[in-house]
This record gives sequence, C-alpha cells and structure tokens, in this order.
Amino acid sequence: MRLNHHRLKGENGPEDQNVSLNILFEVILNTCIVMASYVPFMTEMMYQNLRKCIPTDNADYYEESLHFLLWPKYDDSLLNSESEGVMKTMQNLTQAVWKLREKTKMNLRKPVMSITLISND
Repeated sequence: MRLNHHRLKGENGPEDQNVSLNILFEVILNTCIVMASYVPFMTEMMYQNLRKCIPTDNADYYEESLHFLLWPKYDDSLLNSESEGVMKTMQNLTQAVWKLREKTKMNLRKPVMSITLISND
C-alpha cells in the first residue's frame, strides 16, 4: 500500500487516482467473490459495503448477496507482458536480496537502509 498511496490520494492527478481506486475496488470485490465459500459471513459483510458503490444496472456485480454472483471471468486482454516481465525481474531481485541477507546472517526483521541495483533494462 505504501508504494501506491500517492496514486490513491490523487497526487499524480485525478485520472490516475480514479484508475488506481477502480483497480483496487475490482481486486477487493473479486477476492471477496473467490473467498466467499471459505469465509462466507465476513465476505458477505464486505460485499454489502462494496455494493453501495456498484451501480444497480451492473448485472455482473450487483446482487442481493455475494453468494448469488458468478465467479470472475478470465479476460486475456487484461494481460500485460511488459508488467509481467517487470514483476519477474522484481521477484528475481527479491530472491537475490534474501540470499544475500541469509549469506551475511542478517536478520529479516532488521530493515535495510538502501540497496543499489544496476540493470541493463
């Protein structure tokens, strides 16, 4: 959340704020739908609060109960290969830092003040 708070607060402009809040809403709503069979009462409570922001004409997400909704549909057009590549690079870097911390016997609870990474891309 700390990495996105500038976007969510609108410091990069109202359009960026709108996009980031809509993405966050979509993720929370779909997470509730997927978790509904495991945590039914909590996800129903969350949905009833989220439902206040859903237009009544949105047939995909507006129901009396979360348990009446269908599972989220997979949409291949939402995939972004560039973002996937960046995330893969970040995962590799994170693993490298973990190995470095383990090698130097640095406790994981102790924060690292700075790390300098040099990359070709």
